[in-house]
Amino acid sequence: MTKTLLVIPLILFAGASLADPGPAVRGDDYSYEQYLPHGKYINFDTYSLFYACEGESKITIIIEGGIGYSLADWLPIQKALAPRVRTCVYDRSGYGMSYEGAGARTVAQIATELHDLLQGARIPGPYVLVGHSFGGYIMQYYAKKHPRDIAGAVLIDSSHPDQVWRLEALNSMEKNDSRELLNPISAVTSGVPDDAQSFWHFLNTQRKSIFTQMNELKYFKESAQEVAQAGNFPDVPLSVITRGKELLPATADGHSLEKEWLDMQRNLVTLSTQGWQTIATNSGHSAYIDEPDLVIEEILKVVAKTNH
Repeated sequence: MTKTLLVIPLILFAGASLADPGPAVRGDDYSYEQYLPHGKYINFDTYSLFYACEGESKITIIIEGGIGYSLADWLPIQKALAPRVRTCVYDRSGYGMSYEGAGARTVAQIATELHDLLQGARIPGPYVLVGHSFGGYIMQYYAKKHPRDIAGAVLIDSSHPDQVWRLEALNSMEKNDSRELLNPISAVTSGVPDDAQSFWHFLNTQRKSIFTQMNELKYFKESAQEVAQAGNFPDVPLSVITRGKELLPATADGHSLEKEWLDMQRNLVTLSTQGWQTIATNSGHSAYIDEPDLVIEEILKVVAKTNH
């Protein structure tokens, strides 16, 4: 399977270009086209991104996943939303179908690449931004930098700029389940059929993906500072979805850190005067997998509250 990725053609030149993705995932004796959404590549000077859009509406939903996640996780959400609203998913540089990008993987760099994608692929706004975990960082930053383009936002158990110091004790905890809030690395591919799991697992565990995860974690504190210093969040409908299940160890420290996390989630609501919080009672960190109907409902609620 490894040589399949080696034959992927990559054409880089000034500006942006669009290309159909089909041949890019065809090996010598096997085709993976059946496992892909109907998307395209857009190529820039130093990176190439794979994206897929479905549906038609005046508003466009843009989805950003957490560290280590690919667009494959979001395909069920996209499919459910498609009859109601235009929804776009993509693999940011280094993940899934996209190629590794240059430079430090900070939210400023990633948001710049997202902006290039939206402009280069002519994906029209206004946008409702949906961000999970570290993806919430990116969407907070993007909304602050491009407020006129934003109609609303949904933050799903999103990172908070203060967590790098308020949850500092997590770094000394040894249990694996205590790392998810700061290090949600995963090869999960909930949005693809069982017979496609090995393909997407392979994409998500390639060298480029692992290095991207490490790079995003390396610059996590810098990203937090960038979000905090980016300016004001636009006053738009904002849904903050917070997990209902505790993830940290059932100890005094664990309970204390859980309270810190919940307090920061409540604080995210104050980014906008039009914000509200929804507790995903039956969800861990990834509510869009545990309770997809709730996430879809909240996205459509935000869309309904916009002026578009």
